[in-house]
Amino acid sequence: MTAADPSLASLQAELEDARDEAELNLLKLQQVQEELEYYFLRCQQLEHSRNNGPVAAVPSVSFPLPTATLTRLLPLLLEQLAPADLLTLAHRSHCLGHHSLAMPLLDAAVARGVNDDPVLAARAQLQAARSRLALGRRQGAERLLQVMAGQDLPDADVRSRLRHQLAWLALQQADIAAATDHLQAADAPDAVLTALLAAHMAQPAVPDTATLLPTPEAPGLSLDAVSISTCGRLLQLDGWLIDAQQQLAALVLRRPGQLLPLPLDQLSRRVRSDLSHLLLERGLSADLPAGFSLRLPLGDEEAHAPTADEPCTLFLIRHDGSFLAVGRSLQVVAPTAADLLPLVSPWLFTAVDPADPAAWDG
Repeated sequence: MTAADPSLASLQAELEDARDEAELNLLKLQQVQEELEYYFLRCQQLEHSRNNGPVAAVPSVSFPLPTATLTRLLPLLLEQLAPADLLTLAHRSHCLGHHSLAMPLLDAAVARGVNDDPVLAARAQLQAARSRLALGRRQGAERLLQVMAGQDLPDADVRSRLRHQLAWLALQQADIAAATDHLQAADAPDAVLTALLAAHMAQPAVPDTATLLPTPEAPGLSLDAVSISTCGRLLQLDGWLIDAQQQLAALVLRRPGQLLPLPLDQLSRRVRSDLSHLLLERGLSADLPAGFSLRLPLGDEEAHAPTADEPCTLFLIRHDGSFLAVGRSLQVVAPTAADLLPLVSPWLFTAVDPADPAAWDG
């Protein structure tokens, strides 16, 4: 080991601590924003009641613990709770997006359950890797997953989910050989991953069409525009999706050397009048929000320097393992405030219209 190695390890540890502190600060801001929104709506309803008569009661809200209280409680939780309870709390924290809280709970569940309940410990270890991925710590997550891959795991479900996670990470880096090996080593098949692997190997760089019209058997899909910021950190997609039979299992965007999963819960859906004839022809409402848009910020390990007009393919993976694909050339654009404000608005108490000068008065 060289003299610089201890210094590097110390700096990396300090960086991890800083990230954890930033996550806790963000959690506190989210809690404050939720409380402010609740009290703001309550004041509005009371004002309405005073002017217009009785109004329906505001449903009770249970706010998360303040960060200071949580910081004091965490050592007690780690020391006193049984591994199963730690895993339950961690799962709830992960579902709420509080991954920096989930990680110490999961690490404690692993440490305390490894001897008494190895199955629970393995599940907690796998979830700990996923929490690290959610925080953008891909290298740490991959190290943890590789350690698990070398262990004699006692649960077949954990073994399969571990191999599926490793296959997915390999596919994101376009490592076809590694993805194939992990899928073959899984105890149970995964239709979506298998379809994505086949799609990635079979499809040309850009399909012949950017639009697939819906049929009675298959969804309709269009990629109207795909762009990325000059720094490679803000991806934007616009298009439409008509899926009358609800066949959609996953949407994945492929760039050269990279696959990006698109979070379906973050798609902004809207009604598009130009699609009304397609919807009506298939017995659907013309007001169905078939249009979609997505503004997706990319983390350090997801951001790649863009090339103008590079080929992009959007894959729609169906539940039965089949897939559809449409393509467009990537456009490189400079993001504007209108692109970025919707991404930060959840942390703002009120939205500001940048086009309205009066909004900035006072």
